[in-house]
Amino acid sequence: MNKRTKKTVTTLRILAATLTCLWVTYSYGSGSFVPDPATHNAATRAVYNQLSSLPGVMLGLGRLGPFAEPTSAGGIKVGNKPAHYPANLAWWKAEYGDHLPSAMGFELTVQWGEKWLSRSANRKRAFARIEAFAKKGGLPLVRDHAKRLDLPSNTKHASAYDRGSGHVLRRLLPTGQDHDRFVAYYTHLAKRFKALGYPVVFRPFHEMNGRWFWWGGQPKAFKKLWREVHAIFAAQGVRNVLWCWTVSGRGNPGESIKDYYPGDQYVDLFAIDYYAATPTFSSLLRRRLNTLVQMAHGRPIFFGDFGIVASSYLYTHALPSLFQAYPDIKGVMLWWGTGWRPWRLMGPYAGSAIDNRTPARVRNAFSQFLARPDIIDLNRWRSLMAGN
Repeated sequence: MNKRTKKTVTTLRILAATLTCLWVTYSYGSGSFVPDPATHNAATRAVYNQLSSLPGVMLGLGRLGPFAEPTSAGGIKVGNKPAHYPANLAWWKAEYGDHLPSAMGFELTVQWGEKWLSRSANRKRAFARIEAFAKKGGLPLVRDHAKRLDLPSNTKHASAYDRGSGHVLRRLLPTGQDHDRFVAYYTHLAKRFKALGYPVVFRPFHEMNGRWFWWGGQPKAFKKLWREVHAIFAAQGVRNVLWCWTVSGRGNPGESIKDYYPGDQYVDLFAIDYYAATPTFSSLLRRRLNTLVQMAHGRPIFFGDFGIVASSYLYTHALPSLFQAYPDIKGVMLWWGTGWRPWRLMGPYAGSAIDNRTPARVRNAFSQFLARPDIIDLNRWRSLMAGN
């Protein structure tokens, strides 16, 4: 990137940020958040408006694994490769009929257990799946366990969990030595999102208040990182993305999540990821939900990753009660898996997934949960978006 190009990009970013800030100030002055038309097209604003007034909670599937394909017996075959869209949707339909998820989680880098191809090949595979679900009328929620962007793309063992002695963010920000690599990566992503056309929810750099990803545990640098990516997308004319700021419900209890907030003009939706071995909700989770409600000013909140060990109580009492207590929760992305580290001591198949090994009472409770009038499945979502 030459000096003239850098100057032009910087000018565009400053202009986009200024216009967005003015729009947000005006929007909040009117008493409610309204996505900026300069950065959100009509279809994307329609999705946001529907989420804001949703008469219930979107049924989402954020993960189905570590599984392969459905077995002939109707359960899930455990393997070293997770099911992916559309295989997971086919399994779900066979199990639960027309109560299909209205939201689906997608990963841009690579799904757990899938073969690492290359950054470009992984993205191509991911965007093909995103487009297929969007064409069905579903709402894709996209995240990215981005490998360390301060290293060449073909570097092995440089995953999102490689914190690089805590220096990665510093190298990627505008004054860092690898800023051009960072800009190139997100410029390419911005172009892919724009070419997709369909409205999507993008939740980059999730769980930033934890200290397990290279972007985590560094509030000041994180806010600069988020604004930088937002500006890159704006400069590329991306108008089909809703920006979702996702915190961890468990990380660093003594730290305020507000320290990581980049500003109202950079966030459309909020989310919280939560995993637990019991069907109860910790006081820390509730405190963070309360904080999100205060910060959101009525904007929709999602459970981004919701991985709690399956039980009948979870689906008959705990979740419905939580939805009633927090009406701003507009979506729950079920993170279904078995045998994950926090659950192993509970048995080899213990986990959040519900399949043919799950006790009948739990399966029945989940079926009743799906039939609740406040659970928005795919058919209901499409009907709402069509104005029916």
